[in-house]
Amino acid sequence: MRRKPFKVTLQFMKNIAASHRPPKMVESTREETMWAVTNAEIRRSVRYRYGFNVNIVSIVSIWDN
Repeated sequence: MRRKPFKVTLQFMKNIAASHRPPKMVESTREETMWAVTNAEIRRSVRYRYGFNVNIVSIVSIWDN
């Protein structure tokens, strides 16, 4: 099968405190374009790259629109 682009929206907690200070966590959102065959492959690659601390908000195929 052929790979196609997906627009993936990720949500995660980010520490914005300076070095040697108590953590100050803020919710951040990022959009990325990833190439894959299926949504399941996208979910696997996100877990592999970022770990389990990232929530996948949406996965939208760019070519199917």
